[in-house]
Amino acid sequence: MSFKTLHPNVKIRIIINFVLNTSNNMVIPFTAIYFTNLFGAQIAGVSTICNVIVAIIFSLVGGYYADVVGRKPMLLISELLCAVSYAIMALVISPWVHMEYLLLPATLLVNACWGLSKPASDAMLIDVTDDKVRKKLYQITYWTGNLSSSISGIVGAFIFSKYKLPLFGIIAFIFVISLFVTRFFISESLFPLKKKSDGERSSIIQFFKSVIMNYAQVFRDHVFMLYAVSSIFIVSMELNLTNYISVRLNHDMQNTTAGFIVDGYKMTGYLITLNTLVIVCLSLPISKMLKRNNDTFFMFSGLLAYVAGYSYMVVGINPIFLLIMMAIATFGEIIFMPIRQKMLINIIPNEKRSSYMAVNGLVFRLAMLFSGLFLIIGSYMSQWVMLIIITSVGILGISIIAIILPQLKGTSTKEESVFKM
Repeated sequence: MSFKTLHPNVKIRIIINFVLNTSNNMVIPFTAIYFTNLFGAQIAGVSTICNVIVAIIFSLVGGYYADVVGRKPMLLISELLCAVSYAIMALVISPWVHMEYLLLPATLLVNACWGLSKPASDAMLIDVTDDKVRKKLYQITYWTGNLSSSISGIVGAFIFSKYKLPLFGIIAFIFVISLFVTRFFISESLFPLKKKSDGERSSIIQFFKSVIMNYAQVFRDHVFMLYAVSSIFIVSMELNLTNYISVRLNHDMQNTTAGFIVDGYKMTGYLITLNTLVIVCLSLPISKMLKRNNDTFFMFSGLLAYVAGYSYMVVGINPIFLLIMMAIATFGEIIFMPIRQKMLINIIPNEKRSSYMAVNGLVFRLAMLFSGLFLIIGSYMSQWVMLIIITSVGILGISIIAIILPQLKGTSTKEESVFKM
């Protein structure tokens, strides 16, 4: 399989997602600092919490509607509102208007848009691919996602503070182009058989009832929920790098000879940079080497390497060993992540793809909360107790995957992609 042989929807969405993610990540990660300078830490903190809540709510709503009205309408609505949001952000910081407090609702709208579009975008890629293609597809999207993060982080750090006005304007224009491409070059991949009556559409009570019933079915799927819980445990280990591990390094490296060479802040930066570089440079070559081998063996080998690497970072202090273990952990992540993603599709019903992907999309945000809990616990416990706790969480995540492995490896339902050629 080559990129040229992929369905047009897939090729276009990979490019669009890369460009939009890069653009958005040049702004959103830096707004917390900007809002703190403008409005104070309390308002900035409340804004961050509200953005997470809004993203979760609209992700669930977007997942529901993407299964009801189709994927393409949700993408069009999201891209239109994002273009409007960034245009507002450019306008309100301009010398002619200067109403910077309107940035707060504008960023809320941006997060709502991403919540609306993500389940539909993910489900569309599944709709138009089969089981043989998906492993490669997830490897490509995993690589482009990390490349996007590395580019946007570097570029955003240099241009956000001084060039916000042109940056917001350019991103708004990019979303307009994306809207045009989606409207005229993306084909719908789902045509729901059941149409809502006018009475159902107009009733707010009926809407909430439908949403609750829709997600109740997802939460009753024990295999999927166990997969989601295991993902939270596993992902939380990596997120400890910017929570407990970074705080611990900053404290311990000041009191060791390593502190004369590199402090905790720099060490954390080196580890994050190494993680990104290894993924960008090695994920595609490694995927080619492993494509004909046993998925189960390599998935668990990768998971164990991942847990071992991050477990060492909970207590390790030697800069060289820390970098080596980060490379091992990242190597393991490159191996297991696409395989687990492919297995996930085997347990998702075709008619509920967006709803399931919406819930799966909450894993990262819940893992963030989970890793934050480790930071709180770590302020009371020794690092050796934290090593036991964090490693146990990782092993528990692997154990859950082992328990549901037969269902994850089950043959996918015969899928017939329903889309216009």
